[in-house]
Amino acid sequence: MAKKRRKQHGTDTPDDAFVAWLITLSTWGAKHTRTLTVVGIAVALAAGAGVYYYNYRQNLEVQAAQEFTQVENAFNASTPDSAVTALRTFVRRYGSTPYATEASLLLAELHLRQGRAQDAINLLEPRSQDLSDPLSLQAAFLLGTAYENAGRTEDAENLYLRIADQAGLTFQVRDALTDAARIRAEKQDYAGAASLYQRVLDTYAQDSTSTQPAATAQRRQIELRLAEMAAAQRHSDTRS
Repeated sequence: MAKKRRKQHGTDTPDDAFVAWLITLSTWGAKHTRTLTVVGIAVALAAGAGVYYYNYRQNLEVQAAQEFTQVENAFNASTPDSAVTALRTFVRRYGSTPYATEASLLLAELHLRQGRAQDAINLLEPRSQDLSDPLSLQAAFLLGTAYENAGRTEDAENLYLRIADQAGLTFQVRDALTDAARIRAEKQDYAGAASLYQRVLDTYAQDSTSTQPAATAQRRQIELRLAEMAAAQRHSDTRS
C-alpha cells in the first residue's frame, strides 16, 4: 500500500509564488483600471515628448550649422554693422547650440573693432566659465583683451592667471602667462612680471618639442623679457 504523502508547509515552489503574484496583480489592476489608464497615458506622453525634443534638437543643430556658414561669410564680406546684425540674430535664435559660442566670438571681435569693449564683455563673460571647453577657452582669451580695452587691467590679469592654471595645452599656458606678465610690466611690477616670465621658461624644460627652432626662438624672446624685467627692477631700486 502506497504511503500517503503529507502536505509540507512553507515549501511553495517559485512557480507557485509567481502565480500568486500574478493573481494579486490582476486583482489590483481590476480595482485600479482608471489609475492604470491615466499612468499609461502619462508614460506615453512623456515618451512622445522625449522623442519630439530629441528630434527638435537634432533639427535645430542642423539648421544652426547651415546658417552659421552664412553668418561667417557675412562676417568676412559684409559691412561691420550688417555683420553685427546677422550675428546677433543668429545668437538669439540658436543660443542653445554649440554654434552660438562661435558666433559670439565673431560678434565680440566686431565689438572690439568698433571700440565697444563693454558689449564684448557682456557677450563673453557667460561663455568663458568652463575653461576645459576649447571654445570657452577662446572666449576667455578674447575676454581678457576686452577687459584690457575697457581699462580693467586687474580683471584681465586675474583672468589670464586663471587660464594659465586651468588650460590643458602648454602653448595656452605660455600665452596666458605672457599676457599677465605684460600687464604687470606695464604697471611697473617688474618683479611680478619676472616671476611670470620665469614660469613660462619653466614650461620649456618640461616640453619635448622645446628644441625645435620655433620653440627655441620663443624661449629666447622670453629670456630677453626676463632680462629686461631684471634690469628695470635694478633701475627702479637705484632711483628709490
